[in-house]
Amino acid sequence: MSVDVPEWEDPATLERSPSPLGTQPPPPTDVNPVDPKVGSGEVPPKESDPGEPVLTTPPGVLATKLPPRRGPSSSPDRPADVGEAGTSPSPSAPPRPGAGAGETPQPELYFGNVDEFVREKLRYLYARRVSPQGGARWAAEWWRYPEAISRLDALWRAWEALRLEPTFGISTWWRDHADHHMRMLMNPDGPFADSQDKNAGDGDPLPYTAPPAGMFVDVRTL
Repeated sequence: MSVDVPEWEDPATLERSPSPLGTQPPPPTDVNPVDPKVGSGEVPPKESDPGEPVLTTPPGVLATKLPPRRGPSSSPDRPADVGEAGTSPSPSAPPRPGAGAGETPQPELYFGNVDEFVREKLRYLYARRVSPQGGARWAAEWWRYPEAISRLDALWRAWEALRLEPTFGISTWWRDHADHHMRMLMNPDGPFADSQDKNAGDGDPLPYTAPPAGMFVDVRTL
């Protein structure tokens, strides 16, 4: 009686079957003839988008400079946003007549210098009885005293600025500037302590003598 032996146990079959360890597997049959990498287990490179930057730095190496960023604002159908990184700023607007670029026109001064302010306004506005024996001193040649020049120049500039304030400007000038500086100047121990100048009485303007020509320049002409 014969016994059927399974094919996988038949010695003759084993001799005909090649050893899996001694041979290489047959080449894959799904290789793309156009691109051999397709179907071979390798991922084909992605086609680059014309709108995207191409990195040329090898993988694993830090790029020394990144390519310019491109976004929706740089598409051909839409101009780049002003101020966006990598774009050129728009040309600046031409300056307004009478003013420099980025500057606001300054109001014109009413008086050209401190001497004109004292001569035309302050000595009438701040009229006080002054005399060598009284409680208030004044010098007609006030421009001979450095402290007087400094304080009176500050008074003039403060008046020029505060006169433009329509509500409390002049009140602030009187309280914070005129009363303070004039009190210091007219004090018997102030810079005019040895002055012999006097006026006729209450309401008369303060004594005044013109300074040498050219001592004070009209700043409106500069």
